[in-house]
Amino acid sequence: MNKTSSTNNNNSMLSCALCKQRCIDPKVLPCLHSCCAHCISSVTPFMQSVRCRVCLEDVESSAFSMLPRNGWYNEVEMNESDIKLQEGFDAQLHTYDDVRQHEEERAKATGENLMKCHQHSMEELRYFCYSCEESICSECLIENHRKHELGKVEECCDKYRAKLALMEFKVQEKAKSINESLNQVLSLQQSLSNNANSAKQIVQSKIGELRAKLDLAEVEMMLSIEKEVNRKVFLLKRQEEELKLVIEKFITASSFVNNTVSYANDVEVTLMRKIVEERMNVLDEMDIQTRPECNDKINQEDLELKLNSILAD
Repeated sequence: MNKTSSTNNNNSMLSCALCKQRCIDPKVLPCLHSCCAHCISSVTPFMQSVRCRVCLEDVESSAFSMLPRNGWYNEVEMNESDIKLQEGFDAQLHTYDDVRQHEEERAKATGENLMKCHQHSMEELRYFCYSCEESICSECLIENHRKHELGKVEECCDKYRAKLALMEFKVQEKAKSINESLNQVLSLQQSLSNNANSAKQIVQSKIGELRAKLDLAEVEMMLSIEKEVNRKVFLLKRQEEELKLVIEKFITASSFVNNTVSYANDVEVTLMRKIVEERMNVLDEMDIQTRPECNDKINQEDLELKLNSILAD
């Protein structure tokens, strides 16, 4: 993904999918858009589901309490602010190593540690329990995870980053194919419009010979053309919107994974990995209608036969 497209998509992904303002304490929806924790909590008591205002996918209220925190939001927001404020700043996205070094330097300068155990506040989350699928500290390991399959957070994260990168590549390739279908639909709409104009000219030329006699026939046939055009335009427009929405989902997923791989720290990657992997699998298995639902043809032969028949009378 190039720098410009990633930056433009980040602008929308930094906004809450519910209130459309900049996110505060962002949570990740199953569609990989983010929303304010307050927005989620404010609708939970009253609604069984909430609809993402970006991609129009519904989220069941039962999933609200399990939504993970967006692990790269603050880093991306800070990076965008730095780009705007510093003259001559190289606006390329940070690599994973750059981001990690930046986090470590910021933690040393501010005394902030982003990976403390919520059960043992003085301990860092240095291990990942594959059996329980959670990050743990050394105290947790001794107390509850001795016989479990364990690994260092960094090792687990590196494996998952590679897996996410492969999934992102597959989504990008599928998005390219869908974009080609969208371009074909748009081209068909233009071609359909041109062919419709051509058909109208044929009708008007024929009827011009006997305008008084054929006024009623002209109106009926023009309506028939418009009806056929409107029917096909409706089908193509509907398919256009569907394809655009699907492409937005693929772009959102791709950008989210890109930001996760580039900006999230090790613990946050492991916390978000399940919801991200589920979303990427849904997109990969999505059955998408890429063939145009109709053609761009107007049946001119039938129009001419009807005209000749009227003229013969």
